Amino acid sequence: EFAEDAVDDVATPLPSFVKQAQRKAWWNQPAVRFVMGMLVIFLPLALLLQIAMHERNMLVAWKPQWRPAFESMCVALRCEIAPRKSIASVVLTGSSFNQDTQPHHYRLGLSIQNQAPTAVATPALELTLTDAQDQVLVRKVFNPTEIGAPAELAARSEWNGTLPVQTQGLHLTVS
Repeated sequence: EFAEDAVDDVATPLPSFVKQAQRKAWWNQPAVRFVMGMLVIFLPLALLLQIAMHERNMLVAWKPQWRPAFESMCVALRCEIAPRKSIASVVLTGSSFNQDTQPHHYRLGLSIQNQAPTAVATPALELTLTDAQDQVLVRKVFNPTEIGAPAELAARSEWNGTLPVQTQGLHLTVS
């Protein structure tokens, strides 16, 4: 008789309210609730850490007092803090290209301004020399170190500098 009852129990499907109650009981177990509570705390913190790592250069430019915390974090995570890059904030406010006293020697004068409220990286500059028909004769890209500019322009600051340029050996008539 007991065996018949067991077979009847297996054959009869459980009512939906019993299944629903069993599912609710699983969520109410202390271990499951603890894990869910930890995930609610840990996942947003992990997301904030990921955003901070991605935007570290901008955050350090915005709040310089955070630099030590980000530097120690970057030591552990093997990253580096670089000046914030924002080419839209940097304007070439003046330039001149004059022949020097010697033939094939020129002097390039530059004035670069940072219009952002935070420090930004000094961009590389491109010098293109053309002939009288506006055809490109030579093109050269200068890194900030080559022109003597700082790696980072302070907020709302301007940098002025000159750079000697030689066209000797190129047999160019620069206009």
